[in-house]
Amino acid sequence: MTVLYRAKNNLLKLAGKNVLVVGGTGGIGRAAAIRFAQLGANVTIAGRNRTAADEVIGIMREQHPSDVDSKFEYRPIDTSIMSDVHRFSNEYKRDNPELGLNVLLITSGGLNTARKTTSEGIDHNFALSYLGRFLLIGSLMPLLLKAEKARVMSVYSAGRGGDINLDDPQMKDNYSRWNSATYNSTANDLMVQEFTKRYSGNNDISFFHLMPGAVGTDIMKNNGYDWRIISWMVKLISTPPEDYAEVVVNIANADEYGPSASGVGVSPKGDFYGKDSIVTKPGVGERLWD
Repeated sequence: MTVLYRAKNNLLKLAGKNVLVVGGTGGIGRAAAIRFAQLGANVTIAGRNRTAADEVIGIMREQHPSDVDSKFEYRPIDTSIMSDVHRFSNEYKRDNPELGLNVLLITSGGLNTARKTTSEGIDHNFALSYLGRFLLIGSLMPLLLKAEKARVMSVYSAGRGGDINLDDPQMKDNYSRWNSATYNSTANDLMVQEFTKRYSGNNDISFFHLMPGAVGTDIMKNNGYDWRIISWMVKLISTPPEDYAEVVVNIANADEYGPSASGVGVSPKGDFYGKDSIVTKPGVGERLWD
């Protein structure tokens, strides 16, 4: 499947397209940013690691088409801090008032084995894996709606959710690594559904929650020695980020991922999970949005 997507993507000419990759300094985001640049797009990467960002930008400048005057930049953001998401969004819109944002790819994430809160008092996993994403997409909506065609992709764990207790969405009373992953997976499912209801009907914009599967990244590297060993072992049998980036680029450009398909999860191979894969009670999406 990767070979097919790569061959298909090689035919793309993305000069003039604008791509924002949040989490673009490592893993899936890094690989996708470089691939978009190779195809001629203007790429902004956002994250917390300036040194890693400079390396990625250097690669993009080396590998983008020589006949295309593409623009590459790095902007700092911590998507677990809502005030920083507001700052980033306001500055990005201020500096790009006429920009049509064609692709918003959010890959920033992590999974704490123990519950911890941010400086704003929000559960860190909930803030990083859902709330910051929700706020960022909504804040950048004016630029997304200006694009001729826009795709929004939240990379987390589509199709792996369950019911959400909206009386305790931050899991203050029942935190576990499993509950956190389940809650945030469902929240991302519902998020793309609700954005679709509100924006995809009269606009050429699509929202998808992506399940990457086992991709060789360092997502668990900060969770102690045991998890670093597990992460290293998984890398031995996992999909390279560069291969999964081909799936991401295809979703961003192929016609079958247009508004009529919006609001669902997408499998590691690019197949649709469908709305019936979301396990929750009716009305939860509206309540979570509010």
